[in-house]
Amino acid sequence: MSAELPRADAPSAEELDRLHTSVIDVWKVYMTWFTFFFTANLIVMSWVLTETENISKSGAVWLVAVFWIFVNLTGTITSIGLAIYSYQSVSRMEIMLQKLAAKGGIFDLKSPFPKTLSVLGALFNSAALLGNIVVWSYIWGKFG
Repeated sequence: MSAELPRADAPSAEELDRLHTSVIDVWKVYMTWFTFFFTANLIVMSWVLTETENISKSGAVWLVAVFWIFVNLTGTITSIGLAIYSYQSVSRMEIMLQKLAAKGGIFDLKSPFPKTLSVLGALFNSAALLGNIVVWSYIWGKFG
């Protein structure tokens, strides 16, 4: 049995609330992940840079660097996906608000979630992760 999708031309206040809650929940999970992940990057970078001589002798710098480059790349892709998701979801909320208001509901026509802030936040996080890739590439090139 599949759930019936809401009609695009007749949104409900409940659908708007579910979409709003979904966007907030996705952002909460993402920011928790990003905070942990970015901190882990800095901790491992610090460790590698302070233990360079020992790690270089073992030949493990390239392995650590490649792993973190790959993970930062997937994080960058995820952040860009979140920017797209945020833009599309908030745009949908704005359309829903207009349609609900036109049906005679009393709604604040401002979006319940900041579209520009969410898109820019995700893109700036992508830039930070790309910066990590640059640093890991430098570490790999210099000490690997």
